[in-house]
Amino acid sequence: MKIRKIHTDNYQRLQTLNIIQLDFTLRTHAKSISSGYMDLIIEERTHLDQFLSPETKGYSLAHYFVQNGDMCSDPFMQIHINNENQWVAAHSFQQDLPPFHSEVFPEPKMYKPALEKELNQFLSDWLQNLIDQDHGKHWE
Repeated sequence: MKIRKIHTDNYQRLQTLNIIQLDFTLRTHAKSISSGYMDLIIEERTHLDQFLSPETKGYSLAHYFVQNGDMCSDPFMQIHINNENQWVAAHSFQQDLPPFHSEVFPEPKMYKPALEKELNQFLSDWLQNLIDQDHGKHWE
């Protein structure tokens, strides 16, 4: 995977959302609340730690809603954060309704560069939308 501008731009967006804090620590298992919008949930995904390089940590970002008593994600993304070199890369995308799941690295030694580009662009747009919705200011 080649590091591109979108990877560093998305890192900066995570900083703006205070997911990556001023001291460069990463939030874990937190919820951002912004009135009138779905909460943003961030969680560590330790099974993805060191997946792309020794410095990367795995995380997920998600919105959830309730339908027929079930929690549904819309969307749920797993990402790699490299705090040392200040970049972020998408790993996977999922939504529950309608069911859809895609992974940049679906199995060992398999890489889907076109999907990686598409998911990083979606992540960029979503993070900017979260910033525009005033997410990242009130964390629980």
